[in-house]
Amino acid sequence: MELLDDPQCFGVWDEETGAHRYHYVRVWDAKLPRVLYVMLNPSKGTVQKPDPTMRQCVHFAQAQGFGGVEIVNLFGFMAPKPPELKRVARADLARAIGPRNDSHVRDAMRRFAATITGERAQGKPESCVVLAWGAHASHTVGHAERVRFVRGLCEENVAIVAQCLGRTKDGSPIHPLMLPHDLRFTAYRW
Repeated sequence: MELLDDPQCFGVWDEETGAHRYHYVRVWDAKLPRVLYVMLNPSKGTVQKPDPTMRQCVHFAQAQGFGGVEIVNLFGFMAPKPPELKRVARADLARAIGPRNDSHVRDAMRRFAATITGERAQGKPESCVVLAWGAHASHTVGHAERVRFVRGLCEENVAIVAQCLGRTKDGSPIHPLMLPHDLRFTAYRW
């Protein structure tokens, strides 16, 4: 785990190899609801030096009045370019996913569902789950199973109404990196 002086910003990495990041959290206002992004895979960004995608995720959350972001991924393998992830997934799907990835995704989804349920019961603004794995997912070995895993978690945790920033031509939830800054989260229909 990597921590800054700010206890509200951390990441969970594979401590043995450093090849996987399972969870990233950045909170700027703990009183406000948060956004959980479910993306394709992490790049090499860190807590001290967030990458452009992390910064874009923060931008969309702040612009819509949220107080923090969490990021989990379909695949835990860190690769800044999709072809690297695709190569690893073809050679060893379990390595691309990562030994602890599913538990982090599952725990984050369940925690967000419980948080949303509590916020809803209290009439407060609600946290949300934003799907954002982009077009490269459909070209990665194992993607269909990973998407089914996340869909199953959304269906199991009925409080979650999945959101997105738009869709790719193949219907996947669009990745946030190169999007205009004025987009808003909208409901994602499976």
